[in-house]
Amino acid sequence: MLGFVLCWLAPPIVAADKPEGLAAIAAEPRLERRAKDALSYARKSVGRVAKAYRAGDVAGGERFLKEIQEAVELAKESLDATGKDPRRRSGPFKNLEIGTRRLMGELGEIEKEMNYDERDVLAAVQKRIEEINHELVMGIMSKKKN
Repeated sequence: MLGFVLCWLAPPIVAADKPEGLAAIAAEPRLERRAKDALSYARKSVGRVAKAYRAGDVAGGERFLKEIQEAVELAKESLDATGKDPRRRSGPFKNLEIGTRRLMGELGEIEKEMNYDERDVLAAVQKRIEEINHELVMGIMSKKKN
């Protein structure tokens, strides 16, 4: 009887609820969920970038920066694929806009810690994220096309 009670009280052992990488996120069929997960992955990768650069692993830091850019692009593409008008159903688009703005701030903090010679890749990633953020703002705030 005690074994039954312990089994009943113990939480079930389940594989990780969150996807491990971008490939798993890209396989998510629900587009809005895919966008949310991709942004979450990008935000978590910022810590990985900082850790890699602090450890002197420049190649690893650059790899994580490129993953951040790919994740943000995946999130934007996923929301665009929903076919929803960002002006009328702005919730997911606004969440991504806010997330990309925060991401730019976090990357700006990493830039302060980096050597000047290592900032080229970071600058390119920041520029692309800023472009995506601008596209989101314009989509949400633009007037209706006639």
